Amino acid sequence: MSFCKVALLGGRGVGKTTLIQVYNCAHCDTHGHWEPSCPIGEDVVSYVDNNMVTFDILDAPKWDRSIVYIDMDKRIRERQVAMLVFSLTSESSLDPQLRNELRKVCRAKGTWRCGGADGLPRMPIVVCGTKADLEEERVVSREAGEAFAKRIRAPYFETSATAKNLVNVEEAFHQCARELAKYEYLEKAEREEAVRRRIVFVWCALRSTALPLEIVTHVVALVDWGGGIEMDLLEAMYHTMVASNESSESSESWCAVQ
Repeated sequence: MSFCKVALLGGRGVGKTTLIQVYNCAHCDTHGHWEPSCPIGEDVVSYVDNNMVTFDILDAPKWDRSIVYIDMDKRIRERQVAMLVFSLTSESSLDPQLRNELRKVCRAKGTWRCGGADGLPRMPIVVCGTKADLEEERVVSREAGEAFAKRIRAPYFETSATAKNLVNVEEAFHQCARELAKYEYLEKAEREEAVRRRIVFVWCALRSTALPLEIVTHVVALVDWGGGIEMDLLEAMYHTMVASNESSESSESWCAVQ
């Protein structure tokens, strides 16, 4: 079983609490029905792509004052995924409101510093437009919602959470779990690449393949400029490099990898 801690962020009245309530209750009723009196706040266990996932969903406060920014930063830091929620019946709930929510996420979780992701938050995000059933009151087009989501590299859903018309509520939460799985995979790859580059740096700097693992470990720790060193991974990569050098591959070839 895996866990997915989601924070719902958005303006007042966009339907964040209703989304949580509907998702909770839909899993309590085999027919997918829900009642307005259904409680919220409990974890939801669901199957996502045949994997059991426990969703811990946080509803943002219904007030937004500067004195609670520190508390909200802490709450967001404790979450794994952010669902940015706006109403399709309110242009301002998309922009500027979601841009403000995005700033909160960046402030709490930090941003990427590489390639095309530069400036985007280090947190998986799903964008959700609510009240899709109110077609006559709609003022935000699908194209506008998709364009916003595309700019921040996030999947986009339009939902309806009425008792008679449930659309994409479960799908939006399940996508949170999928985005988290992709994010964790990329973070793991990034950590492994950082360790590999530090080993190569030390190897080239010392110009020696005869150093014992203990010395390499110590020097790598001294030049570790970001992220923790996973010792099992370090040892495995060390022995891989030794084996490669024993098969006539020089230390200069490792430097060329840089």
